[in-house]
Amino acid sequence: MTKTGGDILIDTIADWGVDVVFGLPGDGINGIMEALRTRQDRIRFIQVRHEESAALMACAYAKYTGRLGVCLATSGSGGLHLLNGLYDAKLDGAPVLAITGHHYHDLIDMRALAEALATPGPVLIDAVVDPYEPPMPPEATAEQAFEFAKALMRGEPDGGRIVKTVLKNMVKEMV
Repeated sequence: MTKTGGDILIDTIADWGVDVVFGLPGDGINGIMEALRTRQDRIRFIQVRHEESAALMACAYAKYTGRLGVCLATSGSGGLHLLNGLYDAKLDGAPVLAITGHHYHDLIDMRALAEALATPGPVLIDAVVDPYEPPMPPEATAEQAFEFAKALMRGEPDGGRIVKTVLKNMVKEMV
């Protein structure tokens, strides 16, 4: 059976030592929720009543344990509601990974991506993946992505340049 993007995502964070995810199910993350359901022996999913609670719980978990806290929300306002907890983690240097979904898409807003890549300095890029489809071959390995995430947590300034380089190569291949 072919693995989906959700399967690979959950297997990867489990390999990183993540054993708990805080979140709220929604349409934009059904593939990820299915991957969590089929791996409940490896990763515990704690359902919350509001996305903000998920981010605050992931932040508290990271602060208390020193391990990576993970929160999960669906698309749109679900992802927006994570911001308070993520800002708390940022201020205290707590390692938190936020995973959000996205509605069905077909190369949504590629022009904005190109403009972001042309901007000097760090940028936020919304990488959209259909959790029901096998992913395209990545330019970076999961280990490289994890090292990059740790560098960003340490505040190393070259992180934005790394993201731009990897994504520019991917965009060139698609165009």
